[in-house]
Amino acid sequence: HDRYTRHDLLNAYSVERLLQDEPGPDRESATRRMLDWYLHAAARVSDVLAPQYRNPTLAPPSPGTPDAPDDFTYTTALAWCEFEFGNLVAAVRLAHERGYHVHAWQLPVVLWDFLYLRKHWTDWISIHEAGLASARAAGDSFGEAWVLNNLAHAHRERRRFDLAEKQLHAAMELRDAIGDTTGRAWTFTGIGYLEGDREDHEAAAKAFTAARELFRQVDNQPGEAIAINGVGEACRRLGRFGEAMKHFEDALRIMRKDGDRYTEGYILTSLAATFEAMGRHEDAQAQFDLALLARRELGDRWGEADTLIMRGDALVEHDPDQAHECWLAALTILGELDDPRVDDVRERLRAVPAPRPSPTSEATPSASTP
Repeated sequence: HDRYTRHDLLNAYSVERLLQDEPGPDRESATRRMLDWYLHAAARVSDVLAPQYRNPTLAPPSPGTPDAPDDFTYTTALAWCEFEFGNLVAAVRLAHERGYHVHAWQLPVVLWDFLYLRKHWTDWISIHEAGLASARAAGDSFGEAWVLNNLAHAHRERRRFDLAEKQLHAAMELRDAIGDTTGRAWTFTGIGYLEGDREDHEAAAKAFTAARELFRQVDNQPGEAIAINGVGEACRRLGRFGEAMKHFEDALRIMRKDGDRYTEGYILTSLAATFEAMGRHEDAQAQFDLALLARRELGDRWGEADTLIMRGDALVEHDPDQAHECWLAALTILGELDDPRVDDVRERLRAVPAPRPSPTSEATPSASTP
């Protein structure tokens, strides 16, 4: 991995010599440069993973800080995050402990796109909690609200809905107070997702509509597309399929212009489920194919499982064996992610008998995948 390793005893001796030989100010300067480097490198990665979304404005790195890499592709950016993730987590904790409060809240925030994609929920929550404490210690309402919003998404996905609601409302109060219109739009978006997960789709539609209007005020088209899609999903769940289709088509048009493949995969999945509900089975399967292509292309395992679950739901009346295969594939992914939806998928599998392999299928396994 192009890195040196050392025995623990040598590490301990190195620390001892550092404390004895290097003046305190020099050690602090080195710590600051290291934190600057990780912060700016992570921000550049975020710009590659999701260039359509904003990051906080960063202060220039300290003099003497090495240049952060600037030649990332999507694949190398994702690989860099996976490889450096342990160090990034440690950097957040170090920044909080040593009083580098801006670094401590900005690092988790610039890691958002990676965390949202890969679902490292335990570390997602722990570094945002450190960032939240630092933002509060610094009296930084802007940073506090941003971190609270990110934390709420993690807790919602872990089905801690009451805690997510509390954090979203706290974020909204802060963003109202400081006049952060874009931030308010994102918090309304979070509320929409939360209400949808709670099956209150009228409330979800109301929140996503409020988000859409705020995104329009600040001319944030990627955010507007996410909110439009949220309204569409609420309409789908309420059985208003014509409205849902219109919203999905509008959101897709914006997403494809901005190149947001992540959200496109989400929209295509919802569009497929709408086609199925309207009795257009072949159209639904075509959209599921496109959704899986987008999600696998990005390494979005959580999203891939989501699409497989919904594809299985669409297939169960037409081809129970294929539905079973989709749910089994989703269950494998969800187990790897420690996702609480595993129980939902197991319930589906219990309700539909497992396919019985024929002698020919046992002799000649299919090469196809769900």
